[in-house]
Amino acid sequence: MSDEEPDYMSEDFLKSCVGGQDVRPGLQFRREAERQHRLERRRQLADQQRRERNRPTHVLEAEQRERALDKPIDSSNKGFAMLQMMGYKPGMAIGKQGDGRTEPIRPELNQGRAGLGRQAALRALEERKRELRARAAERRQQATCAVEFRRRMRDKMSDRHLTADLMKSQRVCQELDSKMDIAAPAEPWFWPPPPPSEADGDAEADAEQQPEEDAVPFSPADQLELLTDYLRRTHFYCIWCGCAYDDERDLRENCPGNTRDDH
Repeated sequence: MSDEEPDYMSEDFLKSCVGGQDVRPGLQFRREAERQHRLERRRQLADQQRRERNRPTHVLEAEQRERALDKPIDSSNKGFAMLQMMGYKPGMAIGKQGDGRTEPIRPELNQGRAGLGRQAALRALEERKRELRARAAERRQQATCAVEFRRRMRDKMSDRHLTADLMKSQRVCQELDSKMDIAAPAEPWFWPPPPPSEADGDAEADAEQQPEEDAVPFSPADQLELLTDYLRRTHFYCIWCGCAYDDERDLRENCPGNTRDDH
């Protein structure tokens, strides 16, 4: 190759053809990806700022309430000023022996339209569930006895007769809870189960692989007892009387009892 003829494969010749720009393979794609990444990052920041500016009112109220509750009481509070006049100092425990509370009682807000007695009913329900679990575990330990085996067989036959009352209680519970705008039952089996569908097949298979929350399953009799107690405490309703009473006193005075045999 003579000196007059340029080397068409040299780097200098390629740069002169493209005006000195870097045209290495893949560089343009990397620049486009970086541009798209910057745009996506800007969009995410804009969305985050918009969410911060347009936060729901209940979230803002909850944050303001927590900030106010976390702020210690100062001498501008009338009650605190009276305690200081009697010798109280910040951080001291109240009481004659000085073993009382050091902080004020924090308020517990009741959100929703379920009523003040619903939380107490749910706590009583959890306590009753623990008692039934302990009772069922004790029965299972005695399952080797022949007498206990025959008793369990009788209970199994009796559970079949309780199914009708249980299904009726589930329908009534769903109807009464819906009237109080309760979106979900206190226990999954408090409402009738939804009809099965083909799309639920995979979900049921996954659920079988996961451990159950309750170690001891409840029998139909235990379920009916828990659900009956919930209906009577929350809605003052008796499925055997077929009506809802005005209050707890009216239910206690006019309902014969909380079982079918009492009626």
